[in-house]
Amino acid sequence: MCDQEGTAGMVLFENPDDHSDWNAAYRRRIMMLQTLEVKACIEGLMAAGATDIVVNDAHGTGYNIQVEELEGPVRVIHGNQRHAEFWTSRLDESFDALCYMGGHPMAGTEKGILPHTRWEVNGISLGEVGMAMTLGGWYGVPTVMVSGDKAVGEEVAALSPDTEMAVVKEALAPDIAIEHIPVNAREMIREAAEKGLRKVGSIAPTRIEPPYDLHLGSIHVTGDDYYQVVHDALIGGYYHYGSRFRVEGHEWVKADD
Repeated sequence: MCDQEGTAGMVLFENPDDHSDWNAAYRRRIMMLQTLEVKACIEGLMAAGATDIVVNDAHGTGYNIQVEELEGPVRVIHGNQRHAEFWTSRLDESFDALCYMGGHPMAGTEKGILPHTRWEVNGISLGEVGMAMTLGGWYGVPTVMVSGDKAVGEEVAALSPDTEMAVVKEALAPDIAIEHIPVNAREMIREAAEKGLRKVGSIAPTRIEPPYDLHLGSIHVTGDDYYQVVHDALIGGYYHYGSRFRVEGHEWVKADD
C-alpha cells in the first residue's frame, strides 16, 4: 500500500492544479523519491523470500510510481482512484503480509508531517495507515512493515508493536521536518521490509472486533462486515467503488448518473 506524504524529502502537499514549472518539477521529484522507496521495500521483501508482490499506487491520482524503475516479481495497481475496486483493491486473505509505504499521521496530530484523515471505529482513532492495517487484519493479514514519520510510527506501535517501522523523518511543524537523506532512508526501508517479512509468523493481524460503529467526518456507518462498513463510508465521501461506468466525452461517469 503506497502513499506519498511519508516519503523522505516531502514536507509540502502536492498541488495537481498548479501548472507552474516549479510545481511540475517538484511533483516529478517527489514521485521519483517515492518510487525509489517502493523499490527499496521490494528489494527487502525479496531478500526475505517474497515471490509475488502487489504494489497499490494509492496516493492522490493513483498514478505516481514510475513503474519502469521497479524490478522483481511485482504487479502494480494504478490509475484513476475514483474508479478503483476499493481503496485497498485486491487485498484479501490470500496475502501473507501487508506493508504500508509513505504513511502520514492522522488529522489532529499536533506534531506530524502533513497530518490528515481520521476515522473513529468503535472509539478507536485511525489514520490512513491504521485503517489499512485493520482492513488487512479483517482478512487475517498482518502488517509487517510501515515507513513514514515519527508520529505515524507512534500510531503503528500502538496498534501493532511488533510491526517493523522505518522512521525516515520527524516533524518540527506540519510542513517542516528533520529527515534522513533519501539514500539512507531507502536503506532503512529495505532493512525494515526484510526484517518484517521474516517475522511474518510472529506478528499478529491488527483486528478490530465487530460490530462496527464508524465515523468519518459527518459520515456514520454501522455493521458487522468491516470491508463493507469502510466501503460504504468512503462511497459516501468521494469514491465510486464497485460502480459501472460509461464514457461521456473524455470522462468515465457512473452508468446510473
